[in-house]
Amino acid sequence: MNKELSDFAARLREAMAADGRVPRGPDSEHQSLNEGSWNSPLRDFNSLALELFALQFQNNPAYRMICRARRLTPQIIEHWTQIPAVPTASFKELELTCLPPGERTAVFHSSGTTGQKFSRHYHCPESLKIYETSLWSWFEGNVLSDLRFTIYDLRSENKSAICHRQSAIFLTPPPEQAPHSSLVHMFETVRPKIGASDSGFFGKIAADGSWTLNFDSVLAALNSLLVTRHASLLLGTAFSLVHLLDYLDEKNLRFDLPAG
Repeated sequence: MNKELSDFAARLREAMAADGRVPRGPDSEHQSLNEGSWNSPLRDFNSLALELFALQFQNNPAYRMICRARRLTPQIIEHWTQIPAVPTASFKELELTCLPPGERTAVFHSSGTTGQKFSRHYHCPESLKIYETSLWSWFEGNVLSDLRFTIYDLRSENKSAICHRQSAIFLTPPPEQAPHSSLVHMFETVRPKIGASDSGFFGKIAADGSWTLNFDSVLAALNSLLVTRHASLLLGTAFSLVHLLDYLDEKNLRFDLPAG
């Protein structure tokens, strides 16, 4: 990552961490963040987006080719809504990245069947830090907040003592089995932050490369919740939840889980 991109990444990450929120687009069709909807280091979304667009145009050859074909350049575009988007198929056919090959220390793939051409999303350590900061800012504010208040209301007068006791059942393979999954990377980023030693991954890779569940282990984890009565996060893909519910239905199993 060159100095311009590195400097931008550092500023964006610091602003995210200071604000506790991720920059968003318009709050409505007619109001954008830089019109003063709230006071924040990330308030001027439009300026940040245009600056990033200029950097990507300069440093991402494949994206620059797409923009020029549409006759859209940083000198013409004045608002973030004008920035050219690319079809998802482009991530399969092109290397849409500002990183030279030698700096691509991580790559995430889209999900798919064996033999299918995957979309690719490249990262270096600096871009992963932005990814993780953005993830945690959203996750803490939108997922943990509801769980924490539920537990506080039901279990304790000491909210801070409860906030760091959450466990999580991740219905995906562990990171060492799925190193190219952005979802698994997200879960592994969250896992140590929620502070529960009993959190774990309960998925595995099947012979055909698809994801499946260690059903016995999932059942043991669910049964432990019945003993501890701790609320827990049950996180996975839509299909992993379908597989779990189908298995419970097949075995005629039901769980009276703790509130929250």
